[in-house]
Amino acid sequence: MRNGFLMLLGLSGSVGCSGMRADVGPARADAGQPAAGDGSSAAAPRILFIDPVDPSGSLVAGRQYDVHLTGASDDGMVLAGVSSFGNLTLWPSTGANFYWTPASGVVRVDAQLDDSYVSSGPRVSPDGTALLGWYLGANTALYRWAKPTGYETFPLPPGTLMKDSFVNRDGTVALGVDSVTSRPFRWRRTDGLVYLPSMPGWPADAAYGVLDVSGLGLQAPCSDDGRVIAGYQQMMSDDYVLTSSFVWSETAPPGGVAVGLPGFDSCAITALSPDGALAVGGCFDKGTAVNGGGSTAFRWTASAGTVSLGNGFYSEISHDGLVAVGNDYPGALFRWTAESGPVTLQPASSAIDPIHWGRLRIDPGSLSDDGKAFHGSATRIDYQGGFDEEIPHQAFRWSVGEGFVPLLPLAGHDVSAVTAASPDGSVLAGVSRSGMGSVDSKSARTVVWDCQGPRDVAAELTAAGVDLHGVDLGWGEEVWRVWSGATDIVVVYDGTLYHSPWIVWLPRRC
Repeated sequence: MRNGFLMLLGLSGSVGCSGMRADVGPARADAGQPAAGDGSSAAAPRILFIDPVDPSGSLVAGRQYDVHLTGASDDGMVLAGVSSFGNLTLWPSTGANFYWTPASGVVRVDAQLDDSYVSSGPRVSPDGTALLGWYLGANTALYRWAKPTGYETFPLPPGTLMKDSFVNRDGTVALGVDSVTSRPFRWRRTDGLVYLPSMPGWPADAAYGVLDVSGLGLQAPCSDDGRVIAGYQQMMSDDYVLTSSFVWSETAPPGGVAVGLPGFDSCAITALSPDGALAVGGCFDKGTAVNGGGSTAFRWTASAGTVSLGNGFYSEISHDGLVAVGNDYPGALFRWTAESGPVTLQPASSAIDPIHWGRLRIDPGSLSDDGKAFHGSATRIDYQGGFDEEIPHQAFRWSVGEGFVPLLPLAGHDVSAVTAASPDGSVLAGVSRSGMGSVDSKSARTVVWDCQGPRDVAAELTAAGVDLHGVDLGWGEEVWRVWSGATDIVVVYDGTLYHSPWIVWLPRRC
């Protein structure tokens, strides 16, 4: 990470127009605090709210705006989103796309297209160099925007939609699904859109992607360079879906390389490494619960083929492909490394008491970049709640150095959940709340956990004299990203619930 700060991304309360700059300019920050968190100044609690923009180029008095983040680069230096008024939908016809950087603030990037197009919010390539999105309506197009080239528009067949899309590292390759025919396609800047069945060697009636057979969430279905794709085929047999998986590349034989273990009627890839050289997944037999004890995990490489890893499913792979993690029902956790093989992870009773807590699961996307940490949750198994009461669950962090560490809620709460973590897994953010009563009465608070325990974000800002402009910073389920540097923690909150994103900088305590 190149910047010495910790950053939280999130959403704030309702935002009107009140004289804020519209098309180009910095988002507003608390008085006396710099607008960018680049580690150049002493760490101090501060908050920044991302301003709306209007399609007309100027904010309109009395108009209620919603600002929604739709993408972020890996290092947090580029955010993207859509600003709309009226009813915020996935593709708002009354919206304007924007990007944000610490140096530029909010910059509108809408292409000048006619009214037959409806714009989606842009995604950001992980390296932060390009924005990608699509326009729907009477005409359909994919767009790519980068500073050196500006907007490039690529016409698509009518109705085509980048549903569940994947974007590679530099924004030159995207995978999507046609909303009309449900056919998968690949788009490349060099050759445009090609439906996957038309690509050399792609199996007929196959889909791209990794299957969420374990209920743990999905990892990228494509290598970073877009040249290797995980795929699967399905068929029905006596009302039971049978699945076969394969790895396709431009040099693979026709039909791709089959991935699976012998003796099972269904196998699925659940994670593909960033370089496309390694995959993990699981196999099971017809009639066996997918996430039950009958599943067997596997690891695949082009050189060694498919090798069994024992019971369970592995849902995530580290960036270097040397670590994988997963779990099995009803809560056994597994970690595989190239050095030691598969290991079952069992928490000590002093960390997670098995009499009261069980059903451990790993949160999707929680494996740290180096594979040395992940986070998850445990459910209270001896609890008999009322009709309006949520079953208590508690977050935890696992790391190579510390093992299982409970992430406790704030005093008076009985629910904690992590929604984002720093790339090294050392700092986490999410929500603490009470599970009793209605949703509106659960007193949810956005929380950061570090080596000294939970931190109430709003309370810490208020204690430091930061003006929150009347915004409720609760509902930490909307936290998007966390970065941790030498002096600061940065938390970014998306804003789907409360109309406007915010960014918080907190001083590191350890």
